[in-house]
Amino acid sequence: MTGFASWRAISSSSQVKGIFAPTPEQTQEEPTSTPTDTPPTAPTTESSQKTPTSTASPLSTATPVPSHTNTSTSLSAWQYPGSFTVSQTNNSLSLTSSDNPDTITDWYKSKIQLNGYSTRSFVTTKTNGQVKNVLVGAKDGHEIRIEMEKSSDSQTTTITVTQS
Repeated sequence: MTGFASWRAISSSSQVKGIFAPTPEQTQEEPTSTPTDTPPTAPTTESSQKTPTSTASPLSTATPVPSHTNTSTSLSAWQYPGSFTVSQTNNSLSLTSSDNPDTITDWYKSKIQLNGYSTRSFVTTKTNGQVKNVLVGAKDGHEIRIEMEKSSDSQTTTITVTQS
């Protein structure tokens, strides 16, 4: 019984197929085919017509909003277009404009509503050519107050924006 111990099992996968062959010292094994040995095949008509496409879609991400805003930067968003800055502090912005006070008032009314502020009060007063308009809005514990004044002998309207 010589040579009986030199036999081993050959497996082409994780399962033993039950075929026994002599060890490589005694015979040569046939090479097994691998995916790289397989010649490439031409794509079928069906697969060449299906082209994977990807469509870009915007991702919604949450942006944290601080509970206490930096009023010096947020006040600049309340500057009336075409106005000139007279002074600015952390919670106050003083401007001048040559536009009609009614036009300025309408712009600020719209701005207050578009920014989600609830209306506290809109008071407009015109007496003998003098104008004093006060608009107040509130949102999330913050208040925005816009005061516009124009005297009868002036060509400019003074605008004061305060935030608290």
